[in-house]
Amino acid sequence: MGVLVKLYRGLAGIPLVFLGIGIQRAWAALLFDEAIFSTASQEAYVAGMACTVAVNFLLAFFAPKLCPLYKRGWVIAAVAVLSSLGSLLVVGDTLVVRSGVLSFFGTLLAMTATGASMLVWCEFFGALNVTRVALFYSAALVMGELLNYFLSGLSAELLWPLMVVMPLVNILWAWDSCTRVADEPGSAFASAPTPASGRVTYPVKLVVLMAVVSFAEGFYLVVEGASSALVLFGSALLPCLVVLAVLVDSVRFRVDMVYRVVVPVSIVAMITMMPDLGVHGGVAAFLFNAGDVGFAIVVMIVFSGISYRYGLSAVRLNGIERGIRYSAYIVGWALNALLVPALDEGQVFGLRVGLAVVSVALFAALFVSNSDMFSRWGVQLVQATGGARAAEVRVDYDDQVLRSLACETLSKEHGLTAREQEIALLLSQKKTNLQIEKQLVIARGTLKAHVNHIYTKLDIHSRADFYTMLDAYERRIVEC
Repeated sequence: MGVLVKLYRGLAGIPLVFLGIGIQRAWAALLFDEAIFSTASQEAYVAGMACTVAVNFLLAFFAPKLCPLYKRGWVIAAVAVLSSLGSLLVVGDTLVVRSGVLSFFGTLLAMTATGASMLVWCEFFGALNVTRVALFYSAALVMGELLNYFLSGLSAELLWPLMVVMPLVNILWAWDSCTRVADEPGSAFASAPTPASGRVTYPVKLVVLMAVVSFAEGFYLVVEGASSALVLFGSALLPCLVVLAVLVDSVRFRVDMVYRVVVPVSIVAMITMMPDLGVHGGVAAFLFNAGDVGFAIVVMIVFSGISYRYGLSAVRLNGIERGIRYSAYIVGWALNALLVPALDEGQVFGLRVGLAVVSVALFAALFVSNSDMFSRWGVQLVQATGGARAAEVRVDYDDQVLRSLACETLSKEHGLTAREQEIALLLSQKKTNLQIEKQLVIARGTLKAHVNHIYTKLDIHSRADFYTMLDAYERRIVEC
């Protein structure tokens, strides 16, 4: 009974608007479902993805001038208009015109808006500590999958009003979520990146991994034969486990526990999604959806964590990553369309096996060398001399960033656990105990125990001692 009470109180404490990205996922899944809107097509979806690529790269390039996006009223208005108009065109084509032309252009508009909307959400998650990212994003995924499951049973005639309203709710909730977090004491929005005196390298490793996985998704044939209930179970399983871990057993919760499940599931999914192996469609779809959603959680936590710790623009980080990822999907889809018809079955099977081997090798190599959520994933400090190289992102060495870097170095040298490192980071930001407890979703006694463990490992006795130690680490970083 106590577990249920914890779970209820934890879920009730999450502002509903923080889960708006789940509405976006459900809306996109429904709008591009050919079983519901018959004029939708794979070709239109891929063309729309090209628009998403363009939007992500453009917003990433102009991030220093535009960010934070949620404060740009014209961005919010453009997303609202384009997404709703795109929905109307797809719906109208299915119910009235039935030509496929309106649906094609509607898909382009909708996916253009989706690309911008997603980056506004990335700004929101980039201003949160990793525990809140894991909780809110996972809960949003669960809500989105449930919405998609129940609404997909409706006909286009009944569903179309929701398809117009859902994207409006999504972008309004994204704006509201960013505004609420910006109003919190010590919010990361308060120290947005400015022209910099130092640089960090871009996390290329994770982007390469995402590109290879997306290429494989585009190249492999779509898995058929799975029931909607099985797909729902596969998509919602890992997010549910993350939510339960945060809310019910937060005393022992480690954010990097997600690795233990995501990596093996994703590796198996990369193999079983190949139709040549004869794996039952339901099993393959379950594993693929579980691995895909779990990997999405990991990527969101890692990129949001990098933005949160180093003060980097979430729009720039995620815009580049998503632009490259979706480009890889398009290339994979195009190669599948061009090469597969011209090759015999043995050659096609060899290509897919080779792609699976490369993907599995990358998974194993990169996750082993980046074994926790606080890994840098290739992010390195670069001395501020000369021009920035292509793989470098500008960063301002203000107090927040220096404290984050000092806290990271201190934690690794003194053997702090991932949980203790997160608490130390919040302590370094001079948050009160009440603020830390709220952000970590833990009880007061639990926080006190963690802080005592941190002090013992650091051989200190108070926050004043902790800040003095951090100051010393900051000076060491600046001197280096």
